[in-house]
Amino acid sequence: MKTMFLLLFSLPAPGGVSAPTIVTLDHESVNVQWEPPARSNGEIISYTIHMPDPRIYIGNPNVTSYSVDGLVPYTQYSGMQE
Repeated sequence: MKTMFLLLFSLPAPGGVSAPTIVTLDHESVNVQWEPPARSNGEIISYTIHMPDPRIYIGNPNVTSYSVDGLVPYTQYSGMQE
């Protein structure tokens, strides 16, 4: 009989996370800029911008800004960065 062990753990949330900066480029696009967390909880492998739509996946951890295009004028957007 083989014995298996399963080790579960959770990492604490990263610390020192600043709010992103949003710069209006024109009536249909903005540029979202951010800094990496001051205290990471591990290796950063990607970022995701949730608006909730569009949801933008950025697979390069060295990229810290992204231009969001195709926004609808006079529409209120809210979002978060992950």
